[in-house]
Amino acid sequence: MYIQTSFAALAVSTFALGTAAATTRAAITICPSYEIASTGSNGAQFTICLSTDFEGLSVQVIRDVPTLDGCVRICSDISSCTNAVYNHGSRICHIKAPIGKLKWVQNANYHVIRMNNDATIPPVVVTPGPTTAPHAPSITLPVPTTVVQVPTTKPPVPTTAAQISTTKLPVPTTAPQVPEVVTPVPENPWVVVEGENIAKCPYTLATSNYGAKKYTTCPGTDLKGATTHLIKKIKTVEECARICSTTTGCVKAVYDKTGLACHIKAPEAKNTLIWVVSKRYSVITLTTVINPAVSGRWGNLIRLPVIPVAAYVVPQFPESSRIMVFSSWGADAFGGPGGLTQFADYNFKSGAVSQRAVANTHHDMFCPGISALGDGRMLISGGSDSAAVSLYDPATNTFAKGPDMKIPRGYQTSVTTSEGKIFELGGSYTGKRGGKTSEIYDPATNAWNLLPGAKTDKMLTVDGEGVWRTDNHAWLFSWKNGSVFQAGPSRAQNWFDTKGTGSTTPAGIRSGGDAMCGVNVMYEPGKILSTGGSQSYTNSPAVALTHITTITEPNLPSRIEAVPSMAYPRGFANGVALPDGSVLVTGGQRKSLVFTDTDGILFPELFNPATKTWTTLAAEAVPRNYHSVSILLPDGTVFSGGGGLCYVAGGVGSKTTGCEKSVDHADGQVFSPPYLFAKDGALAPRPVIAKLSATTVKVGGSLQVSVSAGGGAGAGAGAKLVLVRMGSVTHSINSDQRRVPLVDVKVAGDLYTATLPNDSGILIPGHYYLFAVSATGVPSVAKTVKVMRN
Repeated sequence: MYIQTSFAALAVSTFALGTAAATTRAAITICPSYEIASTGSNGAQFTICLSTDFEGLSVQVIRDVPTLDGCVRICSDISSCTNAVYNHGSRICHIKAPIGKLKWVQNANYHVIRMNNDATIPPVVVTPGPTTAPHAPSITLPVPTTVVQVPTTKPPVPTTAAQISTTKLPVPTTAPQVPEVVTPVPENPWVVVEGENIAKCPYTLATSNYGAKKYTTCPGTDLKGATTHLIKKIKTVEECARICSTTTGCVKAVYDKTGLACHIKAPEAKNTLIWVVSKRYSVITLTTVINPAVSGRWGNLIRLPVIPVAAYVVPQFPESSRIMVFSSWGADAFGGPGGLTQFADYNFKSGAVSQRAVANTHHDMFCPGISALGDGRMLISGGSDSAAVSLYDPATNTFAKGPDMKIPRGYQTSVTTSEGKIFELGGSYTGKRGGKTSEIYDPATNAWNLLPGAKTDKMLTVDGEGVWRTDNHAWLFSWKNGSVFQAGPSRAQNWFDTKGTGSTTPAGIRSGGDAMCGVNVMYEPGKILSTGGSQSYTNSPAVALTHITTITEPNLPSRIEAVPSMAYPRGFANGVALPDGSVLVTGGQRKSLVFTDTDGILFPELFNPATKTWTTLAAEAVPRNYHSVSILLPDGTVFSGGGGLCYVAGGVGSKTTGCEKSVDHADGQVFSPPYLFAKDGALAPRPVIAKLSATTVKVGGSLQVSVSAGGGAGAGAGAKLVLVRMGSVTHSINSDQRRVPLVDVKVAGDLYTATLPNDSGILIPGHYYLFAVSATGVPSVAKTVKVMRN
């Protein structure tokens, strides 16, 4: 929470050596190091000069601002703010007086933020290392002396044998237990590291024009990926940009100032290009207009202390603000049962991140089942410690040990049933291979019971690595009267009855092959979109085939419809049900290959069920392949992150020095879908949920919702109400999420009275986002609603 204070109310002595009072420090007129580009929340462009201060009057002081990025956002939200200073030690954001009343000085305690349209002190380009020659777009370039066809700027680094092993991984012994520790993670997204992936240029961009084409150059960065032409003996970055401007199809190029070479990069649509920090290179990009109303928009990378192999939203009232992500016993490594799990807690509203090692439950939660109970607790089952169960309580932010499962499991899927129980299916990654009889957890008795009639034999895939892969990551959807529908990844679809001793009933056969680690999303009650996946778990070509499966009553045959395929084949992708009814698919690779970035698809796709069409959207910065996640946030945006994690045979505490760290992605990005933007690219006006009659409601009950046009004229007119169950995700499985539009609604002015479906098979018990979606498809920021069984 930000605390605002007028400067007059503060003791001047507090800032005697800071941003308020003048000192004897010498004034500067240019940034002494280099300036960093940043975009504010309203789209305004800012530059940041580290370790400098504007001495002089602060017109407003905001305390408890956790990040430099937060101070940029605050300045951009204040119409009069053109200059600000961030004190990273005390986490204070100073909104400064106009530039003419300020003295710019060097001071390691502060970072200066300036809006780019403030021309009093012009921005200066100072790149790390030797600088290139000034831009000279009018010069005549000599004909390049050498043109060489090459596949890449840098050969891909092969993965380790352990990472692509076709045999089951060994299981080391458990390590001594350690107490849980919660550690705040200092966040400074502007400090860049050589070789680190980036989404935005961390330095000041240079621009140049060649005819009608405009190019930007980002110094100190490289694009990893395919090069179509390599032109040698090029003396300046300007020559390289000029060559790109005259080369058919050139959108991006890289200049190598050490090798004096110009790399014309391959088209992004068909190749994986990854932007990284590298002092030796400069990235040249043709400026193109990308309308976010058509393609959406990605934010900057969010650095995390662990690789987010799994994630879930923490239910909070009136709105959620946190997601929990976790890896294994190591923040970037796994291998055998570790007895503890590394977590990160990310507050997507404030930007704050903390890390914690959860050891009190004696559970390495890598590759588990994850399901939310009706009371909001998250049940995490099996994985590397294959029988263990942990329960996270959002009310206390603590973990407790649950009763062990009857059968050890890893790579299983769990799902919350209409009766509020947790059903588990498959999981031969750990424990005995094959024959994983289903079981069910009853929170009322805090006990597990086997369901010997609900067997896995009818839902097995065919996999080149054998039986331990064939019962992994089932696509499970809870339905009416305690039933569970299995839509994949096998071609065979089945019903499971979770009552008594359980039973299995065949439901249908999907066309095409098996689709291990494919996307599967219930975007409205009884409607399941499935797409992508591959026949075998790894080293297997991915597909783009897409189906809609419709279910009605338990044990009746499913209706399967083949619909247009995605533009890209994808294995290990993730799918998210959006509040407007569309489905967002992120990440994945053309050939499923664990622990690699190879052939990663950076362009997400959006499926419109009404037209049964796909739209390709703006590219994200980092490949999100095996061990990646995506999850819906309450403001209608989507968090996408993770990928990687290194297997080490020595178990807990073993070094990862032999791992290929470039494919480990301890970061994420937030995507704003096209529905958040008006046609001109500005933010679209949103409806606002001004008031709720209750935050807890039973199925069949009613809610009164006040919907206003607080986001702009007409934003609330003709709005529809939609519930989306909060998600949990790992290994392309999010069995918690589902979208339920409310259709029984009476409207009187701004007051909407909604009667909920009277079936816990449609509204599974638990916590939901309640969205108001405008007539043009723009969602409100969601309020949290808890749905209970009758």
